[in-house]
Amino acid sequence: MRRALIIAAGWTLCGVLLAAQAHVSAAMRSEPIGWVRPLAIWLAWAWIWALLTPAILRLTARYPFGRARALRSVLVHVAGSVVAVLLNLALFALVAPLVGATSDAGSWSATFLRLLGSTFLLDLPAYWLLVIVAETTRLSRLEGQFAEARLLALKAQLQPHFLFNALNTVSVLMREDADAADDVLVGLSALLRK
Repeated sequence: MRRALIIAAGWTLCGVLLAAQAHVSAAMRSEPIGWVRPLAIWLAWAWIWALLTPAILRLTARYPFGRARALRSVLVHVAGSVVAVLLNLALFALVAPLVGATSDAGSWSATFLRLLGSTFLLDLPAYWLLVIVAETTRLSRLEGQFAEARLLALKAQLQPHFLFNALNTVSVLMREDADAADDVLVGLSALLRK
């Protein structure tokens, strides 16, 4: 649920920013438009990407970019990006008349073909941005796990070293001060028990 909320929030923010850009751009061209239409259009586009995002993230997890099988991952993601963009455009062609993205009431196929010709290459970066974010997150997680493993290894080395030093101290104290050695052993015993 948390992941779904993050995806929805991220794509909503993206849609709002693109709507704001459309609004400002139209105003600068002295073609002022209201907020509702660009917001509806860009939120529809963004929320369709939000629906596709879990599948893209699963594909990225299954085919990460690394040294092993890098070519296969690239080919899978090139195909995945084409399929994702085609799905986005197909779904957007369905909702385009509802959000005012088309000026005429053409058929779905005419709307889809128009979108395919005008926005296919513009939609590809959305897929690749998701892949980059997923890969960066995966690498950060791996770095965290590596740091934790190093810390555990250091702790494992430190514990025998500490015990060795403590026993050496007791050995030296046995010759010099048996009561002090007894105190160190009692303290060490209590520490190890904890």
